[in-house]
Amino acid sequence: MRAQDGPGTTPVPPRVCAATSPTKDAEPRHECVLAKL
Repeated sequence: MRAQDGPGTTPVPPRVCAATSPTKDAEPRHECVLAKL
């Protein structure tokens, strides 16, 4: 929802975050964190 993210940046739904991180302590979770930032 931030225009600061730049053009072509779309908010990542929780579903993608969950799919990217099988476990809350998984390393791939960094993508989820970046998406929320």
